[in-house]
Amino acid sequence: MIPPPAAGDCELVRDAFLGQPANALSSLAYVVVAAMLWRSRPVLAFATAAVGAGSFLFHGPMPDVAKLVHDGSLLVLAVVLAGEAVVRRPPHSALVLPAALLAVAVVVFLLSRTDRPLCYPEFLVQGHALWHCLTATTLWLWGRASPPTRLTSEA
Repeated sequence: MIPPPAAGDCELVRDAFLGQPANALSSLAYVVVAAMLWRSRPVLAFATAAVGAGSFLFHGPMPDVAKLVHDGSLLVLAVVLAGEAVVRRPPHSALVLPAALLAVAVVVFLLSRTDRPLCYPEFLVQGHALWHCLTATTLWLWGRASPPTRLTSEA
């Protein structure tokens, strides 16, 4: 049998509704962040919520379409972030914390992959779940890095 794509994320894949419960449930951090950003940054919020939904499907029920939804939502988020970086141009000082947190998240991601030093497939706490929480927090910080564009009247 071919292992599911999520098998590289270390957590043991179970024969249950949530194939990887820690990774699936931690994906909901993106949905929480999306709700927090909705009023001020609706496009970023939508892309963030899509990542949460795609990741939940990918690590949870794992339907055949899950990888496509997961990877597609990440692509949409990358395009939204690139567009925001060009249009909003937040001050560099506002990007220090999100960039530092993202760097920590990447280290956690790399060290906790399957067959890496911090991979413990049976543990309740998973490195990939921590990656979800750290990157969701990074998105929240990014969303707050520059104020939303507001139209003002000169009257």
